[in-house]
Amino acid sequence: FDDVRSEVADSQFAVASFIDYPNAPWGGPGDYEFQLDQDFTTDKSTWTSAIDGLTLGWGNDSPESQYAGLKGAAENATWRPDDVKVIAITTDAAFHVPSDTGGTYPGPSEADTIAALNAEGITVIAIKAPGATSQMDAVAAATGGSVVTTGASSEEIAEAILEGLENLPITVIPNVVGCD
Repeated sequence: FDDVRSEVADSQFAVASFIDYPNAPWGGPGDYEFQLDQDFTTDKSTWTSAIDGLTLGWGNDSPESQYAGLKGAAENATWRPDDVKVIAITTDAAFHVPSDTGGTYPGPSEADTIAALNAEGITVIAIKAPGATSQMDAVAAATGGSVVTTGASSEEIAEAILEGLENLPITVIPNVVGCD
């Protein structure tokens, strides 16, 4: 928070989470496909309280609802227009896809998720923990983002986010104000 704010003083932060759909065979009671835990704020204590409030969920199977989480964040957070928009996602599991369990999985596809992210102009930084798959790489690539690999420790996440932000491509467009 502090490192990013020192570089971009008006940056804002939100927290969203995902587990899986709360019904069998994907998940169970208490699971959810997407949750906006804290909309954008400039207040560090509000943001860190939202992070501290996150709990670990397991779903009912190995893949989880990352596509629903990304699409939900793109469509439900209060993004400021004309700003640089970044989602940093970390996970240690594969993403559920609509063809799972005989084509009955209710979540969005990779294409639907990428379309929602691109429609909002969001770049994804994929923070790959052990167990994450190349699905993260595909989402990051399709949104002009980057991939950072970490170990299993949550202490590496902040460093990975900063590394991912440093790796984002930036386009500078000059705007001529006056000319003789």
